[in-house]
Amino acid sequence: NPSQLPLPVDVPLFNGNHADLLVIVLHKLIVSGSDKLAALYNCFLTIICNVSPYCKSLGSVAAVKLVNLFQLFVSPRFFYASESNYVYVAMILETFNNIVQYQYEGNGNLVYTLIRRKDLFDGLAGLTLSAAQEVVDSIYAETHQNSSQRTTLAEQQQQSDVNLEQKKKKQSGKIEEEEEEEVDEDEEDEDEESETSADDDEDADEGGKSAGRRPLELFAQSSPTELVSTAPVQRTGD
Repeated sequence: NPSQLPLPVDVPLFNGNHADLLVIVLHKLIVSGSDKLAALYNCFLTIICNVSPYCKSLGSVAAVKLVNLFQLFVSPRFFYASESNYVYVAMILETFNNIVQYQYEGNGNLVYTLIRRKDLFDGLAGLTLSAAQEVVDSIYAETHQNSSQRTTLAEQQQQSDVNLEQKKKKQSGKIEEEEEEEVDEDEEDEDEESETSADDDEDADEGGKSAGRRPLELFAQSSPTELVSTAPVQRTGD
C-alpha cells in the first residue's frame, strides 16, 4: 500500500516497504539537500549498504533512485572533484552486489534497472588514467573559464557602479551650481529693486521740493501789474 506517513521531506508516492522509504528519503537528501549535508554522504551510504543484504523486495521507484545515486557519484564532475569520492562509488557497488547476491529472487526491479543502465558500469570498467586526465583538464578549463567570466562580469558591474556614482555626483554638482546661480539672480533682483525704490524716493523728494518752491518762483516771476490785477477789487458805496 502507498505510504501515508508524514515526512519532513517531499517524496514521491511509492509502493514498498521501509527499505524503499529509506532509499527514497536518503536519495532526496543527497540530491536536493543542502551542501552542508555533504559531510554526511558517507553515513547515508553506509546505512544503505548495511541494510542491503536484508532488502527482500525493492520497488521500482526505490530501484531507480538507487541507480540514480550511482550515476551521480560516477559522473566526472563529482567523481574527480575530490580524491576521496571513489568511496561513495565503492559503497553503491557493494550495495548492488549484496542485493544481487543475497536477495536476487525478490529484486527483479533493481536487476532490470541495472541491465538498462549497464552503460554506466561499462564506462567505469573502461576508465583509464589518460582518459581521466583529459576529463580533469577539460573540467578545470571550463571551471577556469567560468571563473574568468564571473570575474569579468563583476568588474563590469563594479565599473558601471562607479560610472553611475560619478554621474550622480555630476548631477548633484550641477544642481548645486544651478541653485547658487538662482540665489545670485535673486540677490541681483533684490539689489535692483532696492536701487529702484531708492531712485523713486529721490524722485519723490525732488518732486516735493519743486512743489514747495513753485509758488515762490511764480511770485518772483510775476510783474507788479499782474500782482495788482490779481488782487481783489474792493467797491465802495457812493
